[in-house]
Amino acid sequence: MLFRRLSAAGQTPYRLVPAVIALLMTVSLTGCFQREETSGTSEETASSTASETETTSVSADIDLNDQIAALFAENIGNGDVVYLSLQLADSKGWKDKELSDESSAGQYYEQCLSGSYSWDELPEETVPETSDYIVTISNGIGSNYFQFFSEGNLVYYYQDGVERWFTATPQSGQSTVAELFRGWYDNLEYQAAVDGISISRETANASKVASAYGEALAAAYLTFAPGSSYAVTAAQLYSSEIYETSADANRFCFTLVLAVTPVDETSGAWRVGDGMELAESGTAQGMWLVTRQVELQKTVDGWKCVEIGTTGITLSDDSSD
Repeated sequence: MLFRRLSAAGQTPYRLVPAVIALLMTVSLTGCFQREETSGTSEETASSTASETETTSVSADIDLNDQIAALFAENIGNGDVVYLSLQLADSKGWKDKELSDESSAGQYYEQCLSGSYSWDELPEETVPETSDYIVTISNGIGSNYFQFFSEGNLVYYYQDGVERWFTATPQSGQSTVAELFRGWYDNLEYQAAVDGISISRETANASKVASAYGEALAAAYLTFAPGSSYAVTAAQLYSSEIYETSADANRFCFTLVLAVTPVDETSGAWRVGDGMELAESGTAQGMWLVTRQVELQKTVDGWKCVEIGTTGITLSDDSSD
């Protein structure tokens, strides 16, 4: 079974997949999601308690979105670093990467709670029999986290020993909540690949640096997780052309064209037919050509990417050796 909890009694919390870096928690919602416990020693007390319990239950149903919004905002994404991990039912030798983000959390949480999904709480544990993948969003410590299952619109939440199960049913035409957060993971994986490339400082010729960067990026595409929107079966450098260089020659911009064979040509990462074209000859014949503009900068660690995009990339203001 794919699902398993991240922590066990008396043990240091552990992660669903290889370790990610710890995140400092700033807020705890202890007690916010504890179920009401009532007892009475008299008929009057029992009646009063039953009434209060019923009121609380109705209120919880009405305010469920607010509760989940509070969970997202105060426990996971209150301007702090958020950690994402991915567990696959069929990993095929792939190993999870340590991915973190502190800038995009708000937009994903807002979309998740914008009315595009109908949230309901389940009365008991509901572990799906099968799930192609699970995306875990955590504070990095293991004391609280969400898990989004690819099957059944299921969502699991854990906080300080309290477990809750939800369904987040998408509105017509909307991706599932698991697909939403899987897309976030895929984007972070791509950005990590871009940021992780470093070309030796000893490579002084800018044209050679550009070609080396393109080859390294093509190779990185082949390492993405199975099922990633960026996944390809083949990728190679097609061309690179420098169009702007700084006066000190420590920065330059170039147009990079990669030839790729996407696993899914319809995914948002590729947008086949929108700025992409088929190579008609050469070793890349039949592959899709992807054009990017890139700015590289010479740093103490080598040539690194400052910015990459589809258009409008020009030299940035600062530089460093």
